[in-house]
Amino acid sequence: MQALARMRELKATGRVSLDLSANDENVDKLPQLKLENGDQLIIPSRPDFVHIFGAVNQEASVIWRKGTTVDKYLANAG
Repeated sequence: MQALARMRELKATGRVSLDLSANDENVDKLPQLKLENGDQLIIPSRPDFVHIFGAVNQEASVIWRKGTTVDKYLANAG
């Protein structure tokens, strides 16, 4: 029980990633996040490039194209 009590006292740190669509206009869909002084809300612009690396034959950075799937990018990288 002491471990649980200590965990409740810990302050969370880190990031929260949200899966939002650029077409979402309804703010009611947003989760209720408790923000504190010093917290930042960063909404990145649409990416210009997709970076493909790891267990592929050809690592690359390719131009982002609307509608292109992850499977297509990976197939092109081998």
